Amino acid sequence: MSTVMMELVARKASTGQVDINRARMYLKRHEWGLARMALEDGLSKGGLHDISEVEELLQDIYARLHGGPEPRRFSSAPLD
Repeated sequence: MSTVMMELVARKASTGQVDINRARMYLKRHEWGLARMALEDGLSKGGLHDISEVEELLQDIYARLHGGPEPRRFSSAPLD
């Protein structure tokens, strides 16, 4: 699927899963910033199959972009 087509599908999707798949596509092409934005879009929409996978992908991207781990976690546990 082309990038443009995937972006159109992601915009219309009711859950963030298409955004996560779009992020994987960007990761394969070493487009870290676009992958991060796609993951964040997917997280904001919700309805994800595996939040721990998304966290791992975000950690990897932040390490590549900033040389360290992303400071917060996106788990469903309540914050103190």
